[in-house]
Amino acid sequence: MFEKKCKIFLFLIIALMVTSKVQPQTTHPPRAVLSPSQIAKNVLPSVVIIFATDSKGNNSLGSGFFVEPDLIATNHHVVENAVVISARLVMQKRNLKIIGIVGFDADKDLALLSVEGIKVKPLSLGNISQLRIGDAYLRMVVGKKL
Repeated sequence: MFEKKCKIFLFLIIALMVTSKVQPQTTHPPRAVLSPSQIAKNVLPSVVIIFATDSKGNNSLGSGFFVEPDLIATNHHVVENAVVISARLVMQKRNLKIIGIVGFDADKDLALLSVEGIKVKPLSLGNISQLRIGDAYLRMVVGKKL
């Protein structure tokens, strides 16, 4: 019975919020909302395609992004057991020289690749603690292969 009353109460609160003409008051200034194309323009210069080949000649393809001017974050499963790894900036045709895997966490499916001969602006990541109720956001999922 208690659960039913809770559900009715929540329904009434939601109905009031949806039908109310009163706008919530906020002390926060409005934030600029970027379009998907503006977001792509900002992030793509830091995004790479990863090509990896293992000792049996099997190829892996993945993506990554710069977290430091010479350090790429990618998925561990893409570069696991690779003997040759290369990367290419999404907006360019030039291959980047990968020196090697400088760190990884197989359980979290993350790897860090060191790059030589180029310095790229790292991808600016957001801070989830700064999100406010009602903020729009884009989420990048990094995880296990499908």
